[in-house]
Amino acid sequence: MRENEACCIDRSQVAKDNKRKPEVRAYVDEDLDRLIKTIASLKGISISELLNQAIENYLQLPDVQKLVERHRLDEIEDE
Repeated sequence: MRENEACCIDRSQVAKDNKRKPEVRAYVDEDLDRLIKTIASLKGISISELLNQAIENYLQLPDVQKLVERHRLDEIEDE
């Protein structure tokens, strides 16, 4: 491996236990795309990390928590 290759690995795709995280894709408006990229850059984090934080915050909203509880979504097992 060359000296500078390690810097090019996208660490956002690797979980803390060195397993790859599932990939989720979505189409967003161009304005939202620019905003996401800019905010991630200003915070010094990856787009993946920014979106993980946003999704985690969304999942804590009271109406979403009610759905999780009502449908026992916290009991979903990994495949």
